[in-house]
Amino acid sequence: TSFFSSFFPSSNKKKSQNEEPGELLKLQGDFHGAIEDFNVALRLEPQNTMALSSRGDCKRMLDDCDGAMADL
Repeated sequence: TSFFSSFFPSSNKKKSQNEEPGELLKLQGDFHGAIEDFNVALRLEPQNTMALSSRGDCKRMLDDCDGAMADL
């Protein structure tokens, strides 16, 4: 548990198995690969807000501001 998770309850939510591969790729800097994995996660769980937010972060890192804003 991180320091911030005690203040933000949504960050306490356990990541679904569908998000984990994308999160790993995101941490490795493979933003294109992470976006593909988050797309799969969102097809499987369309209401997965963590995958949507993470996909938006990746798009922002790739300077796709319009795509990032659409996800966030």
